Amino acid sequence: MFTLINTRGERLLKQPYEYVRATTLQRVVFRIPGPTEGLMNGETGEILIPPIYKTMGNFVGPVSYAKSDTGYGLIHETEGPFGDWTMWNIMEFSDGLAKATKVHSPVGSIGNCIGFLDPQGNWVIDPIYQFADPFSEGLAAVRGPRRESWGYINRQGEVVVPMVYVEAKSFHQGLAFVCNDDWTGFFVDTGGQVVWKTEDQCSWFSEGYCATRGESASGRRISWFIDLHFQAVFDRQFDDTLHFSEGIAPVMRRKKWGAIDATGNLVIPFKYYDMGICRYGLIPAKLGEKAGYLTKTGEVAIPFEYAGCQLFNRWGIATVRLPDE
Repeated sequence: MFTLINTRGERLLKQPYEYVRATTLQRVVFRIPGPTEGLMNGETGEILIPPIYKTMGNFVGPVSYAKSDTGYGLIHETEGPFGDWTMWNIMEFSDGLAKATKVHSPVGSIGNCIGFLDPQGNWVIDPIYQFADPFSEGLAAVRGPRRESWGYINRQGEVVVPMVYVEAKSFHQGLAFVCNDDWTGFFVDTGGQVVWKTEDQCSWFSEGYCATRGESASGRRISWFIDLHFQAVFDRQFDDTLHFSEGIAPVMRRKKWGAIDATGNLVIPFKYYDMGICRYGLIPAKLGEKAGYLTKTGEVAIPFEYAGCQLFNRWGIATVRLPDE
């Protein structure tokens, strides 16, 4: 069973649910025993949308997506479903647009079926692409429609970075990691200009640092950070890394997680079985079978009394899993 907590560790719902998640406390997606989800006001308990949908997206605004027996469609928190409900898939809104898949293309086929909807259900960008990622910093990585290569479009659907790459990741801090057909990696800017070339695999920049993966001299897979000058920093290597958030980055060594600060100092020792990024000064972590939240210096902020815990969202709410009774 699951419930919601705030940054003080206080439980926010009157009862636990089979699953629950929220943007704000007034918009809580819940699942009672059974396979369907609905929406409620977590403060009052009022059911806004009955739990009749197979899945439902988070309501960042008044509109999100849901899945019914006929397919995916858009739904308003008070006015109910609207528009086309025969979509094969819809994702959450990002930069005001939702990635939507019009029809399903069988594995191995080349179909042009992915585009982007606005909150009114209009196709802002027609479903002509084979694959696409959500918008980030005003640009979306897309593949197709006439060739099996990736590039980037803006919110008007205009190609702003040519479709010449075999891999393309989302833009963060004005840069995106791409690979050409021999899998050489590059960072490109929002105009498509190559600013750095590398043989290593990179993720994305966050707070001026990017997690990078490659091989050591002995052939072991390792991970480290580079800065915006594309220089390795901290003189440290790890088995795995997550991105920086609020000046802290989780890092793993010998299957145990700890965390470093923005100077590379180890501020949380390698002792945790799992760890998430920092939000509101709180870091979700798991020690043995119990999960809780740490401060940036590794002190216990919310006791390790849960079976699992998720990141705090931008409204300061987190989903936690209650231990089995």
